[in-house]
Amino acid sequence: PEGVEAVKEIAATPGLDGLFVGPADLAVSYGETDLNHPKVRAAMGVVGAAAAENGKAAVTFAPSVESTKALRELGITMFFFASEHAWMLQGARATASAFREQAG
Repeated sequence: PEGVEAVKEIAATPGLDGLFVGPADLAVSYGETDLNHPKVRAAMGVVGAAAAENGKAAVTFAPSVESTKALRELGITMFFFASEHAWMLQGARATASAFREQAG
């Protein structure tokens, strides 16, 4: 929350290319468990607006391509999809599925 409160000053810092906002960390900081809680979404919108006002990227995690539409509406312009753990798990599941299909 302190970072959100100071985001206009942070975004104006010379040499910064973007602002990253972690929705899970932000939710926990606000005492919430829902990443889509109105408090969390509003804070992400504040970050997105500050980034835009200063010509910076606003960056966050996106659980899916479909989720980016709502995040773009908050001013988010750059996305990390899932996490390295999710990517590894996705690959492992695809490999296991292909193996089961081959094994018959």
